[in-house]
Formats: sequence, C-alpha cells, structure tokens
Amino acid sequence: CEIRKSANQRLAEIVGAENFVVSSNIASLLATQISENRILSKVFNELLCTEGSELYMRPIYNFVKVGEKVNFDTVIEAAARNKCIALGVRQVDSVTKNATIKTCPKRSEIFEFGKDDTLIVLSED
Repeated sequence: CEIRKSANQRLAEIVGAENFVVSSNIASLLATQISENRILSKVFNELLCTEGSELYMRPIYNFVKVGEKVNFDTVIEAAARNKCIALGVRQVDSVTKNATIKTCPKRSEIFEFGKDDTLIVLSED
C-alpha cells in the first residue's frame, strides 16, 4: 500500500500492512542515491517506468527446496533460471509469524527457508 505521510506509518503497522511505502520519502531517497551514483538513474528508470520489469515477492519454494540449507548464490542461480533477478528474501518466523526482510545478502550467506518465505525478485511478469 502507499502512504502519503510518514506520520501514518503507525496506522499501517496497526492494521497489519506488511508492505507499504511512504511516497513523500521516495523521491528524496531516489534523488539522494542518484546524486551519489549517477548510474543508478538507469536502474530507477527501469523500475519506475510503466513498461518492463517490476518487483515481486514470489514463494521461495518456486526456486529452492524448503528446509535445506542453501547459500544465496544458489538462490540467485535458481532465480536466473526462472528469468528473475534475486534481490533479497523475506523470512517468516514459524513460531511468532514475524517477518524479516533482507536485501542484497552476500552470495555466500547461508539460508534455511520455510514454506512461508518469499524471494524478492525483479522480473517482467
């Protein structure tokens, strides 16, 4: 969901929205990143245009076996075979159901995924 004011972020947390953006902050964050690295403007243009690739959260079991230890390099390769670019993971604690998101993990980092975990990917569909 989109939140236009950062003051309403608490409201999103209360109603249980797990995925939201504060739109007034996005433009300033993008401008800051582009000013530090001009090459990022091409990346953001691809992400923010109406055509082309988009960000998705896909079930991890579509890429790797659940319950087995794998490094992120294996996840990247599995995503590539599915015409996706792996950007990170969202893992759900099986007991508390709390989710944590990790973007750009090291390729050597080891994960053991559960059935509710998702892979954050860039893909066209």
